[in-house]
Amino acid sequence: MSKHPRPKQAEPPPAARPSPRIATPIHVWRSVGLFVILLATMLLLWRVVLLKPLLALSRGAIQVCFRLLPLPASGSAELITVDSSNGDWIVHGSLLLLREREITQQLAGSRDAGVRTQPVMLQIFSLSLPIFWALVLPVWPGKRIWRILGAGTLLLAAISELSLVLFLAYWTNRYFVVASAPWSEYCLQVAGYCTLNLVPYAAPLVLVIWLHRGLRSLVFGGPKWQKRPDPIP
Repeated sequence: MSKHPRPKQAEPPPAARPSPRIATPIHVWRSVGLFVILLATMLLLWRVVLLKPLLALSRGAIQVCFRLLPLPASGSAELITVDSSNGDWIVHGSLLLLREREITQQLAGSRDAGVRTQPVMLQIFSLSLPIFWALVLPVWPGKRIWRILGAGTLLLAAISELSLVLFLAYWTNRYFVVASAPWSEYCLQVAGYCTLNLVPYAAPLVLVIWLHRGLRSLVFGGPKWQKRPDPIP
């Protein structure tokens, strides 16, 4: 009795995989127009509502760090006081046990020497925040918007605080001896210039490109970012 091979059962066709969802494309000119509108709005919000609290927060953070230093006056005196007439910050370098320069002794005499910093300089260091917000919103990254805004804001706040400390060190170095060696004084001058004129404007742009994958692909080229496909049940 001959055995006939059983016919193979037809295999069901493989389930069609859903095509990956392409991220929403970035419309350059529309994003530029939205950026201009949002920048004006964010700058107004920052100048009218946020500037004074941010300056007070920065001063408080520096003061807390100063009190943690093992210095005689760090527990009672204020390193930075505010002139109520014009809002100038006055950095009391003697509390840091810094040696006064000759010009400081001539100007201050027997009075307590303090290095004044005008508000127009101080406000530069929080300017990166409204610029960053105005850059993120026009290139809307979908559900990742809050994560990008939150992470970027925290990173920029830390960068701004560090930049402010470096600038104050550079500014104080003009009247007190912060950096004694020529090389360290040169590095401090470069750091002071960059923190005042470069970092507040470049940091938000670099940060938004780094955090936003779609914008990073648009700027540097390469494969366009695609969202992961939904899992097959």
